Amino acid sequence: MLDKEQSQRLSSIRFPLIVAVVFIHAYGSDVSVSGTTLGLASTNALTGFIRDLISQGLARSAVPLFFLMSGYLFFLGFQASTKHYLDKFSSRVQTLLIPFLIWNIATLLLNAAVQSLPATQAFVSGNNARIADFGLYEYANAIFGIDRPPIAYQFWFIRDLMVVVLLSPLIYFCVSRMAAVFLAILALLWVAKIWPLYIPSAPALLFFSVGAALACHRQSLFRFDAYAKPLIAVYLCVLPVHVMLLGSPASTHVEKLTIVLGAIAFLSLSKWVVRREALRHALQGLASASFFVFAAHEPLLTIFRKIAYKIVQPSSSAAVLTLYLLIPITLIILLVAVYRLGAKYLPGLTRVVSGGR
Repeated sequence: MLDKEQSQRLSSIRFPLIVAVVFIHAYGSDVSVSGTTLGLASTNALTGFIRDLISQGLARSAVPLFFLMSGYLFFLGFQASTKHYLDKFSSRVQTLLIPFLIWNIATLLLNAAVQSLPATQAFVSGNNARIADFGLYEYANAIFGIDRPPIAYQFWFIRDLMVVVLLSPLIYFCVSRMAAVFLAILALLWVAKIWPLYIPSAPALLFFSVGAALACHRQSLFRFDAYAKPLIAVYLCVLPVHVMLLGSPASTHVEKLTIVLGAIAFLSLSKWVVRREALRHALQGLASASFFVFAAHEPLLTIFRKIAYKIVQPSSSAAVLTLYLLIPITLIILLVAVYRLGAKYLPGLTRVVSGGR
């Protein structure tokens, strides 16, 4: 089991990682409204570098780290028995499957309403098929993401997480009997971009399995603490190189290194965070809102961006950068406030849509 400090460390980084995910999805510098493009197709070097540094650099470690943490926590104290597996699986029905269905069905209905109502049709790009024309498979595909992301596309993470949970007996066998070989093969396939499956993705299976291996072999998730300073220093050197190489043939391999070093850096910095009492309390207080912010930030982020771009109509790199920073921050603050109001006045409903959190 996790000791008190380890639990606090994981709790303290959940919300910052969700903020990172929101910024990944806020990356674009233009939007499409009624077939018209607003914003800029490209920005100046400084604006581009800042956006790339945050969304394509710092934030890219967030999702792999969530898979790593999920695998570690799932297999912590894992027992190779049918009962133990079914207990673990049933708990994920509440924390993963139920909110997955709720949010995707709600997003489907919201999109259908936006496409149908005259007052909101102006904000539809017109590039997507009308939901009213969907057949049975299209509805199932939109909700579950069979050969595409779910309609609430951030939930591809939850979809892949549910699949690797289903595969956990096989993962347990591999990481308990031949962890080094199994993980090396997955890492090679990930780095080489040779992956035959749509679901689960290579990062999902790889990082979940790394977390599983650490838990099954009773290794700490924070085993690199002793090397934190040099590893963070290397990360801070590699990160800008990765940003400058984006789009080049060499960027793929540097990106993978950046993701791994970033995950280690986030875990290592959590030790520094929990020793600052005020900061620890603030982040732990926000941790409970993490899933709600993750679940609700789309399609609201897209809606906020379209409205803001329609009002401001940014024509300079400075305006694009300002919107890039302000829109996600404003949305996150709003969603945290909504979550806290819900937790106070509608605790049952808020708990259900937040996966029992």
